[in-house]
Amino acid sequence: SRCEVKLETYVKTIDIEALSTIDIARRMILPAAIAYSGEVAGALQLKKALTPGLPPTAEQALLERLTRHTNALYEAVEALGTQDCIQCMCCSYICPSRQSVAGEILLYRRKRKGGETE
Repeated sequence: SRCEVKLETYVKTIDIEALSTIDIARRMILPAAIAYSGEVAGALQLKKALTPGLPPTAEQALLERLTRHTNALYEAVEALGTQDCIQCMCCSYICPSRQSVAGEILLYRRKRKGGETE
């Protein structure tokens, strides 16, 4: 039925979006964040060496914040990348993130077979 096709299309679209998000985070965002952190760390070291009497408070705070957020992003991407959701596109296994949608599809099918209407 049309509803089943639309739900399955929606689930596949969400899977593709999730895979794209993981790929973008791994290949673009994380490397850029790490490179920028390296630049800030270099500026911090240079400032410490050139002006020992002046504390580089801004650079230190920025580096700590960048490191904290970069680590959080890395952990989140790794968690997403290891879930069973990545396998959903190439096998029939229904992973936990899709179970609710799959449950709705099954419920809809049962209602239609039983003669119930929505």
